[in-house]
Amino acid sequence: MKRNLFALLLMLLFVAASCSKTKTGMVVRDCTGVYLQINGKDYRVCNIEKISNYKHGQEIKASYKEISDCDGTANDQPVCFMLHEYESWIEITKVK
Repeated sequence: MKRNLFALLLMLLFVAASCSKTKTGMVVRDCTGVYLQINGKDYRVCNIEKISNYKHGQEIKASYKEISDCDGTANDQPVCFMLHEYESWIEITKVK
């Protein structure tokens, strides 16, 4: 019984960790891509079409989830040969 309860709690923790987060951030656009800057850290946006109407420097409130790799429109964009360090890829699920 204790093992089943532990397994259930572990699954719930995993599901909660993978859920979307909602934060206020600033849109950062440069020749390397599009990022959402939150608390001084940049997160590269995979599905850039979700924030295409927002300008560089504009603050938005967005729900997102961290992802390990990007299959979205961000990979189709030409980029310059400049390094822009970022924390991780994110996929925006909603902009408020």
